[in-house]
Amino acid sequence: MTVIATRILTLDATSGKVEIPVRVFAPEVGDDDVWMCRFDIDWPEGRLERWAAGIDAVQALVQALQLIGVIRAA
Repeated sequence: MTVIATRILTLDATSGKVEIPVRVFAPEVGDDDVWMCRFDIDWPEGRLERWAAGIDAVQALVQALQLIGVIRAA
């Protein structure tokens, strides 16, 4: 897997500001011709690894970026 984008987000926690690293990996096509774009978020509670899918690489990437904005650590 190749990292194509990284960003450090900042969480305003009760203990102060916490850096949250995010990594997005290059989309890959699966056996069923569905594209997947993996990403991970390093929450203070631990790393969250997820993926998004699409009919092509661009849709998978856009879906992953949208999910990063709404996903929260459990």
